[in-house]
Order: sequence, then structure tokens, then C-alpha cells
Amino acid sequence: MLLLRDLQFGWRSLTRTPGFFVVAVLSLVLGIGANTAIFNLLDTFLMKALPVKDPQQLVIFTDPSDSGVAIGSDSGERGLLSYPEFQDLQQMQSVSGLFATQSGLRPYQAVISGDQPEEVYLRLVSGNFFPTLGVRPHIGRFFDSSVDSQIGQAPYAVLSGNFWEKRFGREPDILGKTFRVRQAVFTVIGIAPPGFFGENVGQKPDIWVPLSMELQVMPGRDYLHPLPNPIEKAMWLHVFGRLQPGYTLAQAQSEANSIFKRGLEASYASLAADARKRFMDQHLKLRPAAMGASEMREHVQQPLFVIFAAVGTVLLICCVNVTNLLLARANTRRREVMIRLALGAKKSRVVRQLLTESLILSLLGACGGLLLAQAGAELLMRMASTASDPIELDITTDWRVLLFTAGVAVVTTMVFGLAPALRAARADIGTALREGTGGMTASAGKLRLSKVFVVAQVALSLALAVGAGLFLRTLGNLQRMDLGYSRERLLILRVDGLGAGYKGNRLLLLYNRLRDALAHAPGVKGLTLSENGLLAGTDSGDEVQVEGYTSKGKNDKNSNWDEVGPGYFSTLGIPLLLGREISARDQAGGPLVCVINQAFARLFFANRNPIGKHVTTIFGDTRTTFEIVGVAKDSRDHRLRGPVPPRFFSALLQATPEVPESVYFEVRTAVDPTAELASLRRVITTVEPNAVLFLARSLTQMVDDRTRTDLIIARITSIFGGLALLLAAIGIYGVLAYAVAQRTSEIGIRMAVGAGAGTVIQMILKETGAMVASGLAAGLVIAGVMTQLIRSQLVGMQAMDPLVFGCAVSLILVLGAVAGFGPAWRASRIDPVRALRNE
Repeated sequence: MLLLRDLQFGWRSLTRTPGFFVVAVLSLVLGIGANTAIFNLLDTFLMKALPVKDPQQLVIFTDPSDSGVAIGSDSGERGLLSYPEFQDLQQMQSVSGLFATQSGLRPYQAVISGDQPEEVYLRLVSGNFFPTLGVRPHIGRFFDSSVDSQIGQAPYAVLSGNFWEKRFGREPDILGKTFRVRQAVFTVIGIAPPGFFGENVGQKPDIWVPLSMELQVMPGRDYLHPLPNPIEKAMWLHVFGRLQPGYTLAQAQSEANSIFKRGLEASYASLAADARKRFMDQHLKLRPAAMGASEMREHVQQPLFVIFAAVGTVLLICCVNVTNLLLARANTRRREVMIRLALGAKKSRVVRQLLTESLILSLLGACGGLLLAQAGAELLMRMASTASDPIELDITTDWRVLLFTAGVAVVTTMVFGLAPALRAARADIGTALREGTGGMTASAGKLRLSKVFVVAQVALSLALAVGAGLFLRTLGNLQRMDLGYSRERLLILRVDGLGAGYKGNRLLLLYNRLRDALAHAPGVKGLTLSENGLLAGTDSGDEVQVEGYTSKGKNDKNSNWDEVGPGYFSTLGIPLLLGREISARDQAGGPLVCVINQAFARLFFANRNPIGKHVTTIFGDTRTTFEIVGVAKDSRDHRLRGPVPPRFFSALLQATPEVPESVYFEVRTAVDPTAELASLRRVITTVEPNAVLFLARSLTQMVDDRTRTDLIIARITSIFGGLALLLAAIGIYGVLAYAVAQRTSEIGIRMAVGAGAGTVIQMILKETGAMVASGLAAGLVIAGVMTQLIRSQLVGMQAMDPLVFGCAVSLILVLGAVAGFGPAWRASRIDPVRALRNE
């Protein structure tokens, strides 16, 4: 009952000053809401278990952040597994319900109704996928382990609940409907329950189909059987299972590696001893998989923590502002509090009452923050998603989010409520009653605490402003970075020749036909092709031996490489420093040639002339030797950050070591490349109707995709950095305005004895300058520490960038002057006679 009375009295007291009440609650809604939104995302990515049965029993045999397809061999910890390796692991005793899933998720063209294909996100999974996860169908049934032995004969599909609702409007007779993907016609046998997205956080497949249908879904690529070259593996699967009762993770890992090593020994038995030793250096690492896999998790983790730190700082600044509001409000209520104490109220009772009022503000801020947090988290996901790489998350408010928000509410109550409450309880009753409620002269001590809080606001605001400035400059540096070639009017098209039914030399014929047709298309100024494309996320690398060079350690035994078409460097605009580029004369049957970049020349040739020297790639027992015919200027063709790695470029049309299954066409257009996309698509389908276009993006869009995380961080920190500066300016203004109101009599006396308006303005601005200067001094220390924590994320500048620090300091000085001038001007307009009469 006592608490209820405190709440009722506190509510009445707060609502009697609606201006203070609204400003305080809105400040807390913003601060708590932003923190809850970021925590919600952290919870979803890093803490929330999969919505499946007993997720704590799940283990994963592969790297949960890995994805895609890697052809070849590996070393060290294995990121993904091949299908034969998955089959070998099924003999394990320590793990039950082993299942495999396609690690990547990309769109497929499906014909669902009529003749027009539409884009769907499809994932291949083994038969144990649904039974092991313990998921029950919403409608119909799921396929099971029996489909794994039905290679090419299990055309069953399970739709996600979201896709069923979005595409079919929850059509009740959906079971039995068919659709076509590539060479397979699938029949819908079940609908997954609403909210089930599978095993990969951040991805939401529309459809699940059996792994045994891989050949039909991905024609030309047989990833279900060992590859023709025994040392090459198609590594493309995540593998999960449930740990059997009585077994530990370490025991399961030991058993898995024993089986895995036997498979490696069989694969590499024919290799020479040194190559065999190198390839045998592979192992599996088992991890708990309650949170599933997520290729995005490691990419978003650090940015989310950076943003979390920023919004946490804003919340702290909001609390400081509310503290100052409460201090000002407490001074206006001093007589009320003193009368209560004089009538016998205990100081602890008064403190509790004042803390109850603070708690009401915090709870209202928390409730409003929860509503804001859901929308804020979804907005962040939309900002982070792109058309080519969407992020799909079910962002829900669970008990962890509620507990976090409640904890923040309690902490904020203590942060901004305790100081005013204790200060009011410590006041001297006799002095307070003698002062009454009039505008008596305030002692320096009454404002000292408020000024300390303003100094803290300025310091924190400076740190946020510096962080935002550094991230903005990093984003600008990345977006304006000299790639070593022009990004203007450059279109990247990835064409899948293998999926269209071509193999070997027929692939070369197809690529040549497409190259000729595209080169003569209207609006095309130049055209070339490559195996890995520009900034596309794919790359190749091998061990190399360089003529005349002796290896000095592990870091100089390997090189990245790419296969490129005629005119690659001239089309892109990459200067040749020595020799010639790869041309149309470099065809199959001719001497194998390559062009190296500057980084390769620096590492392997130092001051020697590389032209005419030879580079040999080593893969197992296979050695391929190229003659160096040119040196190209370093270019950023695969990544924007870090130094440009050593790279060589061989002639794609020489088909060495083999013809790529798909290629990227780099098309230089006369106008906006996106305007030419439709006509170029028609050219491709005219040459080969079955050719699949995996990618169609301008290079500008590719750069934007690569800088997406930097864009998000820069935007969020800028928004909250600006908000922090605004709050600091409001804090300065509020404290000075209150000081002027409390010092009316003092200022009146000064003016009565001859002080002019300019002198009064100078006096107030001097106080402003003292607070701002103290805040800047503390803020520079905080910012210096903060920059060392984020320096790895910066590009093109030092952590202590003088331009950013100078701009941040200047901005705060301007805001401080503007915030201080208003109260100073008002002080200079005080009428001395009226002030003395009030005294």
C-alpha cells in the first residue's frame, strides 16, 4: 500500500510540470529504445537458440560462418564438407540424426504457374533435416532419410510457412501442386510451421528439397559423388547432428576426426609424400550448434558492438540530462521537502519518494523504448539488407530483451534519480525555510554538480562525434578509393555455362560466342571476361614456385590468381608497367602466359626484371608453368581493405588448368550500365537460351555492397553523435538558464553598481567556456582511448586523425557558444531595480 501511495503521489507530482515530464520521458524513450533495439539484434544473432526441439543437444561439424562452394583441397580446420565425407560420418556412434545442408542460399528461377519464371530461395538438405531438428509439419508431411538413397528420384518440396502465405495466400489445397526448377519438377508435400527458418540465422529459405536432387537443381555439377580428380573435393555442406547421451563434445570430435582422417588417406593415397603430408593437415572442429550456423554472425558482431557502445553513450547522456532536470526541479521543491522533514518525515522516506518518481520516468521510458526498439531493429535490418544479399530475421521480444530493458530502467533510475534525491535529503532545514521559495542568490555549490554533469555530457559527446567522424571518413575513403581502374559505367555479368549443359572445350566456344555477341551489342564500349570477377567474393589461390626465387618462409609460397580474357587490363583501364597484356592470340595450344601485378613483382623479383621468367603452380602432383609476359599496376579487384596481395593473371582462353564452369563478363558501357542490362540479357539468351545469369550488377553497386557495414556504422554513429551534441547543447543551455534565474539578484546588484550588458554577457560566456573546455579536455582523453579500440576498422587515416578531432572540437565550441549566448543575453537584459525589489 505504501508503494502504491508513493506511485500515486509521484504521478501527480510529475504531471503538475508537464513540460519537464514530457522532455524527461522522451529522452529516456529514445535512449532506452535505441539500446533495446541493438540488444535485440545482438540477442537474435548471438544468444537466441534455434526454434527447434532441444537445441542445446545440436553440434556442428563445420565452420558455422562459412558458406558457398570450394573446389579443391584445404588445410587446417575444415570449413565445409563434401557429400562423400558427410556419408562417411554417418557411421558415428557418439552423434545421432546426422544431417547436411547446402551452406549457401541463393535465388533460383522457378516456374510455379504459367510460363514466367520467378525468383525463389531454395535450400538442399539431407533427409534427416526435419526429423533431427524435431520440427513437425504445419500441413502435410516432411521427407525423411529414405530420400538420401534416391539420387535424382526424390522430387519432393517443403514450403516455408512464410512463402506459403506470401506466394499462395495460405491456399488450403497447396499439397500436390508442382513447380519447376531447372531440370526438375517438384511436388509440394508439406508446409513448415510458421516461424521456422531452418538452421541458418539470417537466412529464410522459401523451399527445402532433398540433397539427392542436386544434379537436377544444379545441372552440370555433380557434388554428390567424388570428383574425377581424387585430390579435389566439392566442399559445400554444413553438417549437424545431436550429441548422444553419455558422450562429450571432445569424444565426438575425436571419433569424427578418426573417420575423417581415414577418408583423407584414401583420397590422397596416390600423391607424392610431400604433397600428401600437406593435404593431410586437415581436421574437424565440433562446436555446440544451439544457435545454428550464420555466415553473417561474425560480420555483424563487431559493428553491432560498436553501435551498442554508441547508443549506450547516448543513454548515459540522456540520463545526465534528466539528472540536471531533476536537480533543477529539486531546487524548486526544496521548501516542500524541508517542510515534510520538519513535520517529522524521515530522510529515507523522502529519498524513497523521490526515487519512486524517477522510477516512474524510467518505467515510462522503458515501455516507450520497447515499442521503439522493435521498429528500430527492423529498420536496421532493412538498412543492412540489399537486393543481392537480403537479411531475413524474426526479431521478437523475448524474456532476455524484457530483462535487459527492465535492468536498464532500474540502472537509469539509480543513475539520474539518486543524486537529486540524496542532495535534497542532505539540505539544512533551517536554511531552506529561511530562503523560502523566492529567487535567492544561489551558492556555487548548488550548481557545481549540474556543471559537472554538463562537463560529462560534453566529454561523451566529443567522443561520439570523433567516432562518427572517423567512420564517415572511412566510408568516404572506401567509396572514393582508387581501385586502380575506373568504376564508371562498368557492368558485371556472371554467366553459368556448365548449368546450360556445356563442358570442356564447348564451354570455351560458348564464352567466345557470348564475348563476340556482347562486344557488338549497342551501347558497349569494351568487354572482357574473368573467372573470379571484380569484388564478387570469389577468388583462387595455389602454391607457387617462381623462377630464380628461393622461399624464405610460409608467407611467400602462395599467390592469388585469376584467369582473364583478352583485353582485360585495357578494358578495365589497369596500366601495364612492363611487357604486354593477355590478348586474343593467347589461345589453347599456345605457350602458357601470365601477367603479374606489382605486389607479385615486389615479393618475388625485387629488383630483377620478371619478363620472360616463369611461375609454376602446384596442386597435388600437378604442376603448371606460365611465362610472365607483363607486369600490371596493383588494383583492388577482390577486396577494398588491406594491402593488395600478390596476384598473377593467366589466359582464360588457354583453358589452364581447366575451363571455368562460369565466368564474369566485365562490360564497359557508353551510358548508365543498368540501362543496358535488359538488352544485354537478351543478347545472352539469344546466343544460349539455357544460360543462367547468376549476377548482374554495376561495379558501383558491388562497391556499395562491400561498404554496406561501414555505411550502417557511419549512419548510426552520425545520427547518435548528432543527438549527443544536441543533448549537450541543451544541457549547457539548461544549466546556464537555471543559473541566471537563481542569480537574478546578484546580476541585478552587479548592474546597479555599474556593470554593463557586455560585462554580464562576458561573465556568463566565461562560465560556458570553462564547462566546455573541461569537457573537451576529458573528451579528448576518452576519444583517444576509443580510437585505439576501433583503429582496425578505419581505412585511409590514422586513428588520431587531426581533421576529425579538429572538426569535432570546433563543432562543440560553436554549439557551446550558441547554447550559452541565450542565457547570457537574457542575463544582460535584467532590470536591476526589479531584481533588487524581488530580493
